[in-house]
Amino acid sequence: MDPAALLRRLQHIGDEHGLVGFGVAAAGPFPAVRTEMKRRLDSGEAGRKRFTYADPDVATDVSATFPWAQRLVVGSVSYLPAAGGPGPGTPNTGRIARFATEDHYRPLRTALAAVARSQRAELSPTKPITAPRIPRPGRVRAHRDWR
Repeated sequence: MDPAALLRRLQHIGDEHGLVGFGVAAAGPFPAVRTEMKRRLDSGEAGRKRFTYADPDVATDVSATFPWAQRLVVGSVSYLPAAGGPGPGTPNTGRIARFATEDHYRPLRTALAAVARSQRAELSPTKPITAPRIPRPGRVRAHRDWR
């Protein structure tokens, strides 16, 4: 199948399942991100963010965890409506955080599983991985490369 047609079909499936963002990109490493992460670790800017910064080499190279991966299929869902609004702003104050009110990854898992099922019918085996571990540059690359 023509790659552009396949992308449109997969994006349509994602849209039907509530994705607000969708893209596909090469699963290559992110050397600039790795360099920046190591700089932040060395300078102390990373603090205690061990989830992302525990191993920059793994966090910035999909093949370190999934050596079979050739492409990143990236989807996003909005959690804002379900999490509610913080209310009107007040002068000289700030908003600190918004908290998850339920499993906000469920719609993402459902949508990416539908995309994977469709993709399996035409391509090599796929495995949906829904975790906040795809670094922002991976999401940016997916949208830049294919949109």
